[in-house]
Amino acid sequence: MWRNGFSFFEGLIPEGWLLDIASENWRINKNDRMGLLLACCRDCIGAVSVEPIIDNDD
Repeated sequence: MWRNGFSFFEGLIPEGWLLDIASENWRINKNDRMGLLLACCRDCIGAVSVEPIIDNDD
């Protein structure tokens, strides 16, 4: 995903000490970029939200 031009989303993920805190609190691997997006970027500033797709096809 990241090699295909989604650097905007990469820029939303915390870095440094804030990444350490997010990774520890949510128990998400620092390399799990989609997991970090879903956990940390749900309510971003501006018109962008990152939310999981809920599949209701039961």
